[in-house]
Amino acid sequence: MDKKRILCVDDEEGVLNSVRRILERKGYQFVAALNGEEALNIISSVSVDLIILDVVMPGMDGYELLKEIRLSKQCSAPVVMLTAKNKLYDILKGYGEGAVYYITKPFESTQIIKIVDHFIGDSSENEKEAVFETRL
Repeated sequence: MDKKRILCVDDEEGVLNSVRRILERKGYQFVAALNGEEALNIISSVSVDLIILDVVMPGMDGYELLKEIRLSKQCSAPVVMLTAKNKLYDILKGYGEGAVYYITKPFESTQIIKIVDHFIGDSSENEKEAVFETRL
């Protein structure tokens, strides 16, 4: 069985390293991008099963990147926002652009695993229901 590939886009290397450790321990393949342009290059060259995306980045922000991903139709992977932007407006904007879930920083490793497992892993139906109990 091939490992599922997750692209994480964040301009903070500390966040990328934390998410990498969490996902690799669980057996996922991790790919990192520090900005939107780098993410688009990765998406055009390799397939990814899920994208974890920050909002606040230099150049293209996460909302613009998500919009570009959806318009280009190169990638239909679910996108999970992982950001410090925690206002209702920000959350709704993320969902409006096509995110499937919105996690605010700081985050717990169990939260990342549950969300990723829900969308591309082997979580049970009970675990899937529990994930959405805390959605908003």
